[in-house]
Amino acid sequence: MQCEICGKETEKAYIIMIEGSKLKVCKECSSLGNVVSVLNEEQKNNEFVVVKKPKEPVVEKEFFIRSDYGNIIRKARESSGMKIEEFAKKLSLKESFVHKLETFQAEPDLETAKRLEKLLHIKLIEEAQEIPIKKNEEPKAELTFGDLVRIKEKKSKK
Repeated sequence: MQCEICGKETEKAYIIMIEGSKLKVCKECSSLGNVVSVLNEEQKNNEFVVVKKPKEPVVEKEFFIRSDYGNIIRKARESSGMKIEEFAKKLSLKESFVHKLETFQAEPDLETAKRLEKLLHIKLIEEAQEIPIKKNEEPKAELTFGDLVRIKEKKSKK
């Protein structure tokens, strides 16, 4: 078997891990990584391929609080029969903050909005929608550096 690092022929093959990759190597090169196993004669000729699963792109979703959050919170609280004091205690918030939420003087963060949704059975958080932007069919003619040189040459010839 040939070492996958130095290329030297070897009788005994070691499988090592180097930065997430498995390699078949000789004894000398086995110190370059973590030894996973030693291959016997039958296993030496079997080839293996390490297939890494491609990472799925991470798509971050953007959320926002509805613009009419104050009215929704106030109406839901009133319809449930809770006074501001009781409501604030259940949410572990100050009464003044609840009043500011209901009068649009403060906007809840996403965590507070989730707690409000759960307690009042309302919907305050919405996912932002992507709006496709139509591009012009014809590409605009943009100047390149070469175009600028030609313009400068024309001006200097006049």
